[in-house]
Order: sequence, then structure tokens, then C-alpha cells
Amino acid sequence: MTNIDDKILETLCEEDRELLSTYSEDMNKCRLITESFRGKQKFYIMLVWADILFFTLLLIFSVYQYFTTEAIAEKLTWMGGFVLSVLAISLMKMWYWMELNKLAVTRDIKRVELQISLLAQKLDTK
Repeated sequence: MTNIDDKILETLCEEDRELLSTYSEDMNKCRLITESFRGKQKFYIMLVWADILFFTLLLIFSVYQYFTTEAIAEKLTWMGGFVLSVLAISLMKMWYWMELNKLAVTRDIKRVELQISLLAQKLDTK
């Protein structure tokens, strides 16, 4: 930490320190994933996870059916199911990781806003 950070932390009262400590600690991926289920979009995130599970099962079933069927037309149909499943899973995972990134950025912005407001309070008291 730098000198300015030390000066800011010295001026904080206890409740501000607790609030700042909740925002200042870096979250690992597991904590970030659990936090995503507590946000405003928890319904959409649960829906995406359910869809990913559904398309994963469809993927496995399509691969199984592809290797057990004999007709070319059926093989092409099951290959289409496989490709559709891979695309759907990829798109949903990309959306979910973008949501996790948005959650992390929002958390960092809140931390910076808190530090700015605390610094402004310190400057107003002098």
C-alpha cells in the first residue's frame, strides 16, 4: 500500500473499515460464482445454468444416437443436434462469464466510490 492509502485507512471509523474490507478483498472465481446467484439477475443465471445442463444432456444424447444409428439422414439429424448443443452451451457460457465480469467491475466501482466519499469527508472535516 502507498502512503495515501495508509492515511485514508487511519481516518476511517470502524464501520467504514468493515464496509471497505468487504469490497477491497479480491474474490476468487468460486466466491464470484456464488455471489452471482444473490444479485438482481439470479433468476436469469439459474435459467442459464438449467439451460446449460439441458443442452449438455442433449449433446450427450445426440452423440450416443449418432454412433448407434445406421441411416445417413438420422446421423445428419443427430449431428445437427450436437452442433446446436455445442453452440448453445458456448453462447450461454460466454454470457455467464460476461455477467461475472460485470459483477466484478461493479464491485470495484463501489469500492472506489466508497474511498472517494471517505476522502471527501476527511477533507470536509479539515
